[in-house]
Amino acid sequence: MERYLEPSRDISDLTFLDLDYRRPLYKEGFPFVIFWSEKAACTVVSKWFFLQLGQLDEALRYSKWIHNYEARFIRTNKVEYLESVVAALKAGVPAIKFVRDPYARAYSGYLEMQRPGALTNPTNWATQARRTVISEIATPNASIEYTFSFRQYLLWRATKRNNEVDAHLAEQYVPRDRFIRMRAVKIENARLAFQRLEEEFDLPVRSAEHDHIFSSDHHHDKGVGYSAEEIEKIIELGVPLRRPPTFRLPKFARDIALRTGLDDLVRVSFGRDIELYGYGPATETLGDAPRNSERDFLLAANLSLASERNQLLLANRQLIVERDQAALELGQAVRRNALRKERLDSVLAQPGVFRRWILDNNIFVFKLLFEKIEVMRLTNLNFDTQYYLDCNPDVKKSGVQPLLHFVRHGRREGRQFRLEE
Repeated sequence: MERYLEPSRDISDLTFLDLDYRRPLYKEGFPFVIFWSEKAACTVVSKWFFLQLGQLDEALRYSKWIHNYEARFIRTNKVEYLESVVAALKAGVPAIKFVRDPYARAYSGYLEMQRPGALTNPTNWATQARRTVISEIATPNASIEYTFSFRQYLLWRATKRNNEVDAHLAEQYVPRDRFIRMRAVKIENARLAFQRLEEEFDLPVRSAEHDHIFSSDHHHDKGVGYSAEEIEKIIELGVPLRRPPTFRLPKFARDIALRTGLDDLVRVSFGRDIELYGYGPATETLGDAPRNSERDFLLAANLSLASERNQLLLANRQLIVERDQAALELGQAVRRNALRKERLDSVLAQPGVFRRWILDNNIFVFKLLFEKIEVMRLTNLNFDTQYYLDCNPDVKKSGVQPLLHFVRHGRREGRQFRLEE
């Protein structure tokens, strides 16, 4: 149930910055430092910690979501808090890390993205992660209700590094674990795990008398009695957002992963957790980072190629979307121009109306066209430039070309452009 993780680095190199991700739980005088991971009973672990400190009632009065109080507990003076944890670890205070079966945890992360609340809570991490997955395995504009399978999720996850996904979907292993001798405690039976720690360290509170700490409103109800074929079908087809309240989700573990051919995919992303925490057969090791078999390496390479192919497909889809948008805009422009032509034809059919329409509305393009026509007409009528300037000193003073002045203003003002014979 438990195993020790031996460090590969000197703990003297550990700094508070190494603890600023998945910040551990500790208070001076507490017999050990608690390390945890999202989707590994972190809510139950946090409740248990504050229960032992005698602060659980205060924490739940502050917020029903225990992690809000936990953040306040740490954030009051974060650097000082983390420095105190570093000092405790360097002084030899034991480190205990609660871990969960990576197979079940991987499936739990997938299920978190299938909560119906994704339709109403766009800011939740799971909704945002769901949108990211859908946009990359389907299309950028696909509906939030697009159903994707656990296999599709694992294929997507295999192309991502831990720092490219939400912490709920990342490995439980953290690089800082290389500095610390940790005792990994499996959380599958939290009651028994807590009971043993309470007895070993003579903790003041017995969790068996506080059953409420083991409940959480964000746990997924798992169904029982599914046949192997039914489980495989749910795994392969995916879990839709809109489903009956009576629908129960299947449990997922290594035996199901082997039966459905998903073991390799889980290992690509979570193989290090499987080996370090004792949830499967040992795998090959390269340097200080456990790796999977050669077959898994090949699978990872194939997945990377598949990811590149998907990116090309997405780019192609985007080009198609842009093309369709351009075609739509062109069609709209054609329709607008046809309407304008229809209106213009009705005006052109009445020359007097056309002339007034241009002059009254000051339509720039048509006005220029009209002016050009008038200039040509007046030139043919022997427009007398010198006569116009002599008769109109204001035009001469302004420097405006006399013929254009007459077309634009002089005619309306009744000015003569030549000496009448």
